Amino acid sequence: TLRAAPLAWTSSGASGHRLPDHRSEPWGQMAGGKNNRVLVYTRIRPPKDKEAKDGIAVAVDEFASTVTLEDRNDREPRVFPCDGAFGPDASQDQVFERVGQPILDSVLDGYNGCVLAYGQTGSGKTHSLLNTGGTAVDAGLVPRLAAALFFAISQDVRSVFVVRVSFYQIYNEQIDDLLKPHGANTNLKLKTSPTGSVEVESATSKAVASPAELMELFNSGRKNIVYAETRMNKAS
Repeated sequence: TLRAAPLAWTSSGASGHRLPDHRSEPWGQMAGGKNNRVLVYTRIRPPKDKEAKDGIAVAVDEFASTVTLEDRNDREPRVFPCDGAFGPDASQDQVFERVGQPILDSVLDGYNGCVLAYGQTGSGKTHSLLNTGGTAVDAGLVPRLAAALFFAISQDVRSVFVVRVSFYQIYNEQIDDLLKPHGANTNLKLKTSPTGSVEVESATSKAVASPAELMELFNSGRKNIVYAETRMNKAS
């Protein structure tokens, strides 16, 4: 099991409160030092046809890492600062280099980590995180992290690595094991191990030796995800 420094990434809005400006600091210093905190990145997807026709009310300043919401009633625009902002033209590779690669580097340094995509239905979370795409250009964070992880491991001749994969769906505080057939391993419980870490009891954990094996488990687990239709997305 590999672990990294904490990071949260939102595909929706960022906090309206100004964040401390640590963007110029190296990730490693933030991971191990006093400035360690959750990082918030915002990605704005391209507008849909109707949205483009109605007029775009969101402006992204990638240099200043801000998102501005324009009010249609001509009230004062609201500016949301964050640690990084990606506009509609940002590529999957740009998102990985800014969000994924730093957390992977900290994983290999021994820190715990989490990438959390937060946003309403249809905001682009699945595309940004999980998309396997028809080409490498379209790949989201998960397949890119899988490839980069095993490349980094192959370059480290001094260490021995074991990569294990578990895959859960958490909904209404119920934990289901997606690496088991649907309904075969549901409503799992959390437990504290003898070493003090929190684990999911009776969860499947499989060793993988390549990006292909990792993605095979990933694609198999996705087939067991339970979806529910919403008014904005029929497969949410």
